[in-house]
Amino acid sequence: MADAAPGKFETGTQSLEGQAGVLGAIEYLQWLGTTLGGASPCGGCGSAARRTAEIHAAMNTMVDYEKLLSARLISGPQAIPDLCVRGITDPARFDHRVPTVSFTHRRVALADVATFLDRHGVYAWDGHSYALPVVEFLGIADSGGAVRLGPTHYNTLDEVDMVVGLIAEYVRRH
Repeated sequence: MADAAPGKFETGTQSLEGQAGVLGAIEYLQWLGTTLGGASPCGGCGSAARRTAEIHAAMNTMVDYEKLLSARLISGPQAIPDLCVRGITDPARFDHRVPTVSFTHRRVALADVATFLDRHGVYAWDGHSYALPVVEFLGIADSGGAVRLGPTHYNTLDEVDMVVGLIAEYVRRH
């Protein structure tokens, strides 16, 4: 048995926690696809085809909703003086970007902005976000890189509006 596939490739105990987590993620995506994505049960199709349809519906729903979130997270800060949203900001091209939004500011320390947001329960990152060559190319490495925010399908538009308001408040006060 030790020299027979697939066992001969096993290096130790399987990750049972990982398997349970994957199963949970698949079930969550199926639920999302059925509940919010409008996936309809395939009449005579098997469970694998139904699962695939539900997961595709979930992914499409998440993409559409995250575009809405990022559009709000891009347009709101653009009204803040001296703030620059990095990356694609043209709504007609949102199909070419991810919902993660990064911004810089000419006057305020970005690490302080991220700390301020953290104190208000907002998870934000500052710095180069493991993209040092890009940050250097953009010429923002010496000024602290950028603040990065990553909305996802379980965030709300109200939460995005709150974040934009917090950023505006911080910039106004400093």
